[in-house]
Amino acid sequence: MTVSIGPLQLPDYLRGPQIVTRSGKNELKLSESDRWAGTLESDVVRVLVENISVLLSPEQFSITRWSPYSESREPSMFRVEVLVDRFEGTLGGSVSLRAQWSLYDKDKGLLLKKESAINEHANDSSYGALVDAMSSALEKMSQEIADGITSAVP
Repeated sequence: MTVSIGPLQLPDYLRGPQIVTRSGKNELKLSESDRWAGTLESDVVRVLVENISVLLSPEQFSITRWSPYSESREPSMFRVEVLVDRFEGTLGGSVSLRAQWSLYDKDKGLLLKKESAINEHANDSSYGALVDAMSSALEKMSQEIADGITSAVP
């Protein structure tokens, strides 16, 4: 069974190349020197595909990245859409990942809708530690999505 991951939607403040940190309750800081190697949207989808591929049985599931082109050529049996509400942290503090995700069947029928709210602590005040905590948060959300797929798919 093919499961496509995407589309993924990010808030506007996360669409730039800069790593975003929270510097106050209502204040965000965009780093000019610490940037993503690619786009955050593309990287998050890539990581979700990789993680969920490992978490689900390869004999039962094939996990792919969703795109309009691939969907028009060969529709997936299932699709996971992700809407990220928040994905940032504080240097030396914690990372917050909040996202809503939905599992659809090939006829676009909603099978499952969930919300993930994950907080991960950064080990130190470096950008590397912040990115490690973000990666851990994505790993936990990947597990939640994989669990949702296995519970909803016969």
